[in-house]
Amino acid sequence: MSSQCAHCGAPLEDCPAVCVLCGAIQAPSVAVRHEPAQGVQPAATPFAPASASEDVALSGIGGWLILPAIALAFAPFINLVALFTNVHVLAGVQAGEYLASHPGLHILIVFEAISNIVFFLYTIGLNALFYTKRKGFPTAMVVYLIVTVFVASIDSIGAEQTGLVGQSTQLMWAIVGAAIWIPYFLRSRRVAVTFVR
Repeated sequence: MSSQCAHCGAPLEDCPAVCVLCGAIQAPSVAVRHEPAQGVQPAATPFAPASASEDVALSGIGGWLILPAIALAFAPFINLVALFTNVHVLAGVQAGEYLASHPGLHILIVFEAISNIVFFLYTIGLNALFYTKRKGFPTAMVVYLIVTVFVASIDSIGAEQTGLVGQSTQLMWAIVGAAIWIPYFLRSRRVAVTFVR
């Protein structure tokens, strides 16, 4: 005799305490007993959610999470280098003449410097959330990716207005990165079982 899930009606044969189709926890008094009709096969489930042992195997920094781990480890240093470049350009004597002849470029470089300071601090915070496996990390990472696209868009538009070329590549990479990683951080099972603290 087998039982049936009180929530979705799926058969509960191996583990009557939890439905493998919908994950609903079954109380012994709630499960409905039924006899399958002779010659009728139960409907196949489209997929079974990951079991607890699969979740344990997926938890931790591995799989595709290694790529964001590497990127996050380098991000604060990349932002510092970009900030020092911005400061060097703003303080340089030769650059001063060029900035004077290109109105708006000074404002764009100041915007980049402020953005690099904010990104430096934010990526340090992201690293802390990532390596301590905090529940808020996926949301914070999605926000970071969206803001990166926004800042790259402003930078690209400002560069175009001041006559600089080549800033569209940065925008393209920001869009591609967001298109790949935002769905990953929102839907990945590994992300869901890793960031739980």
